[in-house]
Amino acid sequence: MEPLLMVVELLQRLGGVPQSGFSSTVQELCRWCRHGGEQGTLDAGRVEVFGVLVEKLAPGAEDRDVSSSLRDLAVGWCLPLLQHLQLEEPSRRLVYSLCGLLHACCRQAPPTLIRDVTTSILSTLRSYTEERGRAGLVEGKGARSGESQAPEYSDIRVAVEVLVRTAPLLLLEPGAGAQELLPLALTAVRVGEDGVASRMVTGLIPALLWHPGSSVSKCPSAQEIWDCVKHWGKTDSVSRSLLLLSSLPPHLLFGAGDRPSPDTFDLRICLDFWELVQTGLVQPDNISRKRAMYLLKRAVQVSDTLRSEIRSESQAESNMCLFWWSAEKRKQLAQLWENYILIMETLEENQVHVIRPVLPRLKSLMDATVLNDEGHSFFHTSWLLCAYKRIFESKNKTAMKESLFQFLDLGVTKYPFRTQDLCEFVCGPVMDAVSESTFYSRSPEQIIGSRPILAEKLQTFLVNFVENLAEEFQGDFLMKLIKRMAAKHWCAIPILFISQALVHIPSRKTWGVEGLHAIREVMCCTLTNHQVLLRGAAQCYLLQTAMHLINVETVTLSDISNFLAFVGTEEALSRGSKLWMKLCEWLHSNDGNFRPEEGAAELPLGRSALSFYVHNLVEQYLKVPVTEGENASLMPECFEAHLVARMILLAADIEGQYNTQGDRKALVCFLHPLLDALKRLTTHAYLPVLKADKSLQLLLKLLEMSVPKHDRRPEDRVLNVLRECLMSSVEQVLEYTLRRLTSELKTVSDLDRCHLYLAVMSEIMNTLSVVGWARGCCVWSYICSLTHASIQHLQTSNDDEVLKLRQQIQKVVARASLAWICKINAQYPELLLDSLDAVKTLAKSVLIGPFNKKLEKPFCNEEDSGSSEDVFSAEGWGKVSTQYIHDQWVCIHFILNKLEQPSETVANKSCVLSLAAVENPALILHACVEALNIVRSDQVLPILQCMKILVPKLYRSEESLCSKSLDLAWKVVLDLNSNQLHFWPTLNVYIKIAFHPQLLSISGECGIGIKVKEPSVTCFWIHGSPWSQVSIVFVVAATISVGLQRSGWHLTCLFQITDKLLEISQTKIGVFNVLITHCCQTWLPAVSPVEGFLQDYFMSPENHMDLFLEACLFGPVFRKDQRLIQDVHTHIELLGDECAANTGTECESRDDQSVRICAINFLCHLNGSNSLHRKFMENVFSKLLEKDEQLRNTKGRYYVNSMLHRLKNRIWQTLLVLLPQMNQVFLSSIIETVYQAGLSDNQASVKYLIEWFIIVILQKCPEFIDSFWECFSYNPENTKTSICTFLAVLVHINVILKNISKKDQHLKKALSVILPWCLNHNFSVRLYALLALRQVWEACLQSKVEGKELQFLAPIIESCLEHAGSKQSTGNAGKNWQRIQDHFFFGKFQPLEDYSLEVIFYIIPSLSDVIEDEWIPPWKFSRVMNRMSSSSSIDIFNPRSRLHDVKFTDWIQRDKGYDHAEVSQDDEWADIQKKIIPWKNNVPDQVLELICQQRTTNSGKSSDSSLIIVASLIDKPANLGGLCRTSEIFGASALVVNNMNCVNDKQFQALSVSAEQWLSVIEVRPPQLVEYLQQKKTEGHTIIGVEQTANSHNLAQYSFPEKTLLLLGNEREGIPANLIQHLDVCVEIPQCGIIRSLNVHVSGALLMWEYTRQQMLKQSARPQNATALKKK
Repeated sequence: MEPLLMVVELLQRLGGVPQSGFSSTVQELCRWCRHGGEQGTLDAGRVEVFGVLVEKLAPGAEDRDVSSSLRDLAVGWCLPLLQHLQLEEPSRRLVYSLCGLLHACCRQAPPTLIRDVTTSILSTLRSYTEERGRAGLVEGKGARSGESQAPEYSDIRVAVEVLVRTAPLLLLEPGAGAQELLPLALTAVRVGEDGVASRMVTGLIPALLWHPGSSVSKCPSAQEIWDCVKHWGKTDSVSRSLLLLSSLPPHLLFGAGDRPSPDTFDLRICLDFWELVQTGLVQPDNISRKRAMYLLKRAVQVSDTLRSEIRSESQAESNMCLFWWSAEKRKQLAQLWENYILIMETLEENQVHVIRPVLPRLKSLMDATVLNDEGHSFFHTSWLLCAYKRIFESKNKTAMKESLFQFLDLGVTKYPFRTQDLCEFVCGPVMDAVSESTFYSRSPEQIIGSRPILAEKLQTFLVNFVENLAEEFQGDFLMKLIKRMAAKHWCAIPILFISQALVHIPSRKTWGVEGLHAIREVMCCTLTNHQVLLRGAAQCYLLQTAMHLINVETVTLSDISNFLAFVGTEEALSRGSKLWMKLCEWLHSNDGNFRPEEGAAELPLGRSALSFYVHNLVEQYLKVPVTEGENASLMPECFEAHLVARMILLAADIEGQYNTQGDRKALVCFLHPLLDALKRLTTHAYLPVLKADKSLQLLLKLLEMSVPKHDRRPEDRVLNVLRECLMSSVEQVLEYTLRRLTSELKTVSDLDRCHLYLAVMSEIMNTLSVVGWARGCCVWSYICSLTHASIQHLQTSNDDEVLKLRQQIQKVVARASLAWICKINAQYPELLLDSLDAVKTLAKSVLIGPFNKKLEKPFCNEEDSGSSEDVFSAEGWGKVSTQYIHDQWVCIHFILNKLEQPSETVANKSCVLSLAAVENPALILHACVEALNIVRSDQVLPILQCMKILVPKLYRSEESLCSKSLDLAWKVVLDLNSNQLHFWPTLNVYIKIAFHPQLLSISGECGIGIKVKEPSVTCFWIHGSPWSQVSIVFVVAATISVGLQRSGWHLTCLFQITDKLLEISQTKIGVFNVLITHCCQTWLPAVSPVEGFLQDYFMSPENHMDLFLEACLFGPVFRKDQRLIQDVHTHIELLGDECAANTGTECESRDDQSVRICAINFLCHLNGSNSLHRKFMENVFSKLLEKDEQLRNTKGRYYVNSMLHRLKNRIWQTLLVLLPQMNQVFLSSIIETVYQAGLSDNQASVKYLIEWFIIVILQKCPEFIDSFWECFSYNPENTKTSICTFLAVLVHINVILKNISKKDQHLKKALSVILPWCLNHNFSVRLYALLALRQVWEACLQSKVEGKELQFLAPIIESCLEHAGSKQSTGNAGKNWQRIQDHFFFGKFQPLEDYSLEVIFYIIPSLSDVIEDEWIPPWKFSRVMNRMSSSSSIDIFNPRSRLHDVKFTDWIQRDKGYDHAEVSQDDEWADIQKKIIPWKNNVPDQVLELICQQRTTNSGKSSDSSLIIVASLIDKPANLGGLCRTSEIFGASALVVNNMNCVNDKQFQALSVSAEQWLSVIEVRPPQLVEYLQQKKTEGHTIIGVEQTANSHNLAQYSFPEKTLLLLGNEREGIPANLIQHLDVCVEIPQCGIIRSLNVHVSGALLMWEYTRQQMLKQSARPQNATALKKK
């Protein structure tokens, strides 16, 4: 209801001016405020009128009736209502109305009323803050705004609003609790919810401060507030401190009043204030950053205005202050701070094109930090660290990477950084930035295998940084750095390159035991990485870092040995590697410098510390207490044995390297305690089991670690001595392990001992194979005894009712023992174990027993369980049972494999051939399928190996069974996809099953591809009977049909498997490599087999042509992370022996290039004289040309390095490989197709390959030259640029005619063909033609060609060439003429002499703008081809070196569209996108009075809308004009601008199209916005800001109240920090793109439409009661 109607209705109700007493009037007004009587709802508008009447009509407070009525109204009516209201829509306006009425009552009533009202409010607020403080909730954490419950108020914000409205009155009463308002308000700001804190800083605290016209005698000052704030802490309360300070007037904070005195409080001199601002600038939330930036701006603006000398407090460790100002240096300082603020505001954007221009400007600010002659600098370095930290936290990875590169190149040590700050910054934000793996990707200008640019920069930075640090800071910095690496999980790539950089830091004594522990933690981080090579390389560099930086005087040899135990033996520290030798040298050189062990004996004279330590270490290791206690049955940890074994070998190698006579003596001394224990294994009846186990563990580790991986030196004295020592006790070890394996293992923990004993026996067998089997004559009896005992245990039945644990454990041990015997038999056939009766019995027992019989779980008593209760769970015993089945299949595979060997004697086979399982292999295959469902995926390898033998035998008779087994095996492979250790061996065996040589050749057997001609009636006599040709056709067709039915299942299955493998190879590197490698090795083995075998198996490639073509063209673009891993792998491999990981890790060709390398290697080793080979190569050739023709006709995008470009490039590379082996007959059938390919538009690399191909084919077959001339007679309209291909061929006319004796005819024809093209209108064609003309003419002169026609053409030709040399010597034409002559294809390139794989696959792509992923270096071919017994048809390496020095150039002028040259430091900000301009342009010159100018529209139209658009912060007239137009269209009630003169601007009028004439436009300057917003808030408007904050509401989910004031932010900085806390709600527009913000006009339009849409929906749903109102 309109206010005027309310007053009229009220006067009618009261009957005029109240005459019946004030009390009754108040009661009547209370009833009037409700709709429908006393039980009706309150009307906010009527409550507002009620407050005005109380303010204007209430008599003096001295009247007792009036005082009583006002108290009843305030305490009895207003406060109870407020206690149950929420400060949310729709009750928000009602809360403000009741607060206004309460304020009026307190103002007219005696002081006691204000005391009573505020006492309850303060009590409520105090309880609220105490509760929040106890809960530890700060900065609004823990609950949403309004959710915390006050004791008396349902919404604490209502109580705060009441306090804000009554605070001015409370301050006038000294006894009303005013003295505790400030501490309570500050506490509420620190611990309260967001809404409470915002209202405190916008309403209560400003009211408490002194201001002009204040009647309060004593008010708290800004200094008192600061004294409280600075103790809040710099972590938990930063945002609240910034909220509070940004809400205070600048003149109170910075002493900028009308008459500032020396005693005036000024925050600019407080060091804590500037540290708070710096902390705020790097906060994760943008509101805190904006508030910090606001304080910085205002401080600089005040300093520039006052022009007074100011200097902040200095830091404790430096005389430099964070901020200072001087009138003399005002211009320089203002410019520096303006630039810095501009940079920080620019960094709020996420677009790299906005941030990139700022980065060079940081260098100019960095130069301002350099100290002058007076020891002062304009700028403190800590501000720049804030800027870089802000960039390093950017969401844009590209901007983050470029800023990191720029920081690393700065040379920060030249600038006066505070050492502690800089070290913390490097160890913190910089390390966080370099931990991003994607930053190590290879740049476009780098070749494959190059070290990443970031790695180079990081190494240079760290080396220089440490070198320039003071010595006392170096150790602390490096310790913090390595601890930072260990503090979180890092990927292997950053750890690798950081460790690589640390290695290059010069050796220094910095770290002690703590440093070793930190590096050990980093090593543990690397162990989680699946990439073995990366993991090993990182460990290598970390070990070298430790050797460079450890202070050996502070660590003991025990510390060193414990640290070395964490370095992987196979991956990083294998014996004999360069790293091993460096470690030996380091230990030897520091032998006498290590800190002595505590309590150790004195070092004997003449003995090294390491030798003495290792001797004691072995003795201590083998010391076992006499009484073993409760842990007697437990196996010792192998970690300690690993440690002792490594130290023994290190000490022995050191003695052997530096004391040639002492290695044997030293090693024997070290091994003496071990040998003594081993020899007593069978003689000492009471030898503790623990000591025996530890002795065998140490023996095992010594044997495993002593054999060098790749350094097999014939005279390895250490290894020889170790083997000699072992042989002296081998009989005792055999006897002991036999006794234990056959009768003494009975508990669950004994299963680990079983594995230990068998592993030791494997190493003993390996040693005997080297030293000679004669020295281990007891091996045969050992195997016989073990076999008989194991078979007996397995065949023993359980007669007891209760299944005992001991019996089941003996069966598991027996099965494992038999599996070991089978492996030894297969590994060492020279032992002739098959002749032993025990082994024959083993073969029978394995195949007779039931397959996949689960090991039943035994009864467990207390003695059996011990500490192994987990084993007796369902899962625990299941692992034991599956291992039991796994060992059974190991034995089965051994038997089946022996039966397959041709060398196996008939006598040996006869003992098992009669078994049912052998006679019916389908039974075993059924058991394989069953086992795949039982055994864990990581244990299926022996089962798949059995399938590899069985499936080829059964594919004809058991189709469904074979198909089922392959499907199930494929599922197992997929299950292991994430298990790198077992996936690849399992995949390899699976491919050998599915693509077995016999199965690959099935289609050949079945006659696939046979074409039968039309039948005729010709008759034939076969075996004396007449057969017509028709009958023969029917017989052949029937035979084919039968073959197809028999093999169709496998063909279908094979194609499906191929599709699955190709599909998974698109996301997993290396899968297709395994497939194509197996197929190529099957079709063409590396070692030449018998001729019949080769002929049989080489028929199958014809049947799998699609698979082979896919391999020739394979090269998918993987994800960037996979590409990065490939590049780093290549980089490590190229390091060779310099990285020990290459020595310990086997090279596995799993990059995507290996697929093509394998296919090309296959083609290069085919023999053209072999009919099968020749036919296969011709088919491949034809298929590739067909593929090229398909690609020519496709509509795909053919741009540089597109997939279409890459495929065509791969096709012609493969064709060039095949070309040398093609004969003339075949080439004559495809030459026209080649010409057609040359006529099409091609990218540069494809064009060069086609030209090269034509040159070679014409040189090889001169008969084709005549057909070549026809290429120039095609339609010229279709050959504007493609004719250049054939002209380029003629440039090499000498090569083409090399073997032709009579060249005259061809040279004359070439001249007649070229000359017309020299006059072509196309510039490129003319250049190619002139170059070809010159080469042909020179050939004519050299050959002395004669003829009348040549005499006629000579002047023309010489004139053309002279014109090309003289007229084109200047300008672009001359430059292009010179470029085409210098081009590699026409200069240094020789088509015949450079015919090599290196040129085809590496040099040509690198010189023709092909992406580096397509470059295949020759060393990759060499690594594969060296394994072949036959020679390659093409050289791998180019014999000529002229092309190696050629760089990528093209005669065509290229414009890349970008320039990396650094912008001049003297330039202004013209190159920066003007999203942000210097802040000082926004600061008004003076503060103006609030003027509300409400204009009446020309038509007298008034809006019913309650929407107000506040655009006072917007500067650009175009945006204001657009907002004006949009506001008028959506019916806004008013548009608020900062200056009315904007409506006369041409840009404004161009966008507004006269909308300002139909809309109320109000002028409110930015300094008056706070007061204007407060006024509108009291009128019931909800203040809504368009801003991205942590608590912003989604526009799509927010419901706009009817009375809405929409505050729009500035185009550059959005809503200022001092206005954000005045907002009731922040709304943000949901975004999906990268750009962070919309144009302010667009944002405003979106919100206005959403408001209008919601109001229209509400009006359509609202009941139509307008008629009733009019009647009333």
